[in-house]
Amino acid sequence: FRHHLRHCREAMSDHKDDERVLPVVNFKDRKYTDVPCALLFLSALGLFFGIGFAFVGSKNVDLVDSLSTFSYDMNDALKEDAEACCASLDDTSTSLLCNAGTRRLKEGGFPSDGGMLDVFSLKPGIPATLVCSAIFISIGWIALLRQFATPIVFITEAIKVACIFYIGIVTEDDSAMPVFIILGVVYLCLVIWKRDKLEFAGKIISHSCMALQKNPTMFGGLLGIKALYCLQAFCFVLFVSKSAEVMEVVKETVVVVSYDSDLNEISTSTTTCELKNASWVGSARSVVMFCWLWSIMFYTQARLGVIATIIGSWHFHPNDMPSVSTAVINVFTKSLGTVSFSALLLAIIERIKKSLKFKWYHHCGPQVCITLPFACLAMVLLWCLETCLKMLTKFTLILHIFSGLNFFGSAKKCFGLLTRHFENAF
Repeated sequence: FRHHLRHCREAMSDHKDDERVLPVVNFKDRKYTDVPCALLFLSALGLFFGIGFAFVGSKNVDLVDSLSTFSYDMNDALKEDAEACCASLDDTSTSLLCNAGTRRLKEGGFPSDGGMLDVFSLKPGIPATLVCSAIFISIGWIALLRQFATPIVFITEAIKVACIFYIGIVTEDDSAMPVFIILGVVYLCLVIWKRDKLEFAGKIISHSCMALQKNPTMFGGLLGIKALYCLQAFCFVLFVSKSAEVMEVVKETVVVVSYDSDLNEISTSTTTCELKNASWVGSARSVVMFCWLWSIMFYTQARLGVIATIIGSWHFHPNDMPSVSTAVINVFTKSLGTVSFSALLLAIIERIKKSLKFKWYHHCGPQVCITLPFACLAMVLLWCLETCLKMLTKFTLILHIFSGLNFFGSAKKCFGLLTRHFENAF
């Protein structure tokens, strides 16, 4: 790796100064970058907690559950609205709200011991066992990668080839079998042709695992970031659950269509009172959910920033390394704007991905022969675009941690680096 580093330094001398990526982590003399995006992210956090606590303060019903039904126990103001609405009806027989004594009953629900997650309180050993198992499996997997990274890489590729052949063998479509067999052969040839690259990838993985073992104090900072994530996750669950308890009484006209003995359509309309979420809750909940998605990506990028600071310093200049606290402080202060900007891009990509999710019921009918192939092709292209955008965003953040440039300056260097070493970077 020292030889590889020297080779990189020699290669950089052939490029312009503005395209160089120096093998050093600038963690000392850093400047604040992308300040407007940092202010925007802090405003989004304020909006998240402001709307969330507005949900908590505006709660006007309590859930009263039993073994088979549950109802909303309303506060005095909402009861007055319900009574006024019911008094304005000519016929209250069709209104469940009016007949339930200002309670809106529903069948089903969770039993009186609580909700789905409350079941774990009866068996606390289940989540504890899962968490401990995840920790031991992670430690064991890192140890295996440290010693046997290259064999694991080739075993993984062999499993991929075996899966392609297996799909081709078990498929019921005879015309599809040759396609999978050919794909398996082509992929096997590609693995053999690029075996040197796979061996180098194994060395990189082994070196990365060694870096984790040499810097155990880094996990303290990562656990701190995870603790902030868990705290905001708790608030998110609280806010969303309380938003379901912000109600208002709505008078609705319901049209019922029936048919007589001669199959003539008969339409009748009835006016009823219903208990529904307040009109502002839906849009406010959407804002909270997007702010939460942005926060998820922010914590992911913040962890990446801390890891890049510690591991990069250990690799390039092990005698001049920052403390974990310095890495965390840099990420949450001077790099806050760039980290939040990269997180915003990832959040937008994730939101677009969810909105374009494949829906099978859009292809029911005779048009499936045309729409389904185009939909599958679009899914593949969008997956490639999503992967490339996420890769570029994360690489840009790493180069920002190294150089201290803003997002677009780091993106320029990242693009130049990837274009010079596209195959190895991919």
